Amino acid sequence: DWVGNTAAPTYPKGMEIDGFTAAALTEADRRCAEPELRREGPAFLWKNSRLYRLLSVTAPEGQERPELDLKVRSPDDLARLEPVLAHFAGRGDFTLADVLGFLEGAAP
Repeated sequence: DWVGNTAAPTYPKGMEIDGFTAAALTEADRRCAEPELRREGPAFLWKNSRLYRLLSVTAPEGQERPELDLKVRSPDDLARLEPVLAHFAGRGDFTLADVLGFLEGAAP
């Protein structure tokens, strides 16, 4: 019913993903009366594991970086990530491992 990496974060911030069936989401909408859980989207699904089938995905060994923030929420974030964007500009074939390797090598 749900697959994602948000229940036990191990990926960098900005790499979050939740997938769920329409049926599970419709049922959760019917069952969930708590405004806070409704705001958190699929959290109702993974907080009710006795009702739903769940698959929590964790980062591959060596790529666990939950403290790393790759989200872009403001111009300051964009400026902070500009070196990464410039390094991989024009490419569509890079991976999270490539980004992490670049960041580790780019550290002053």
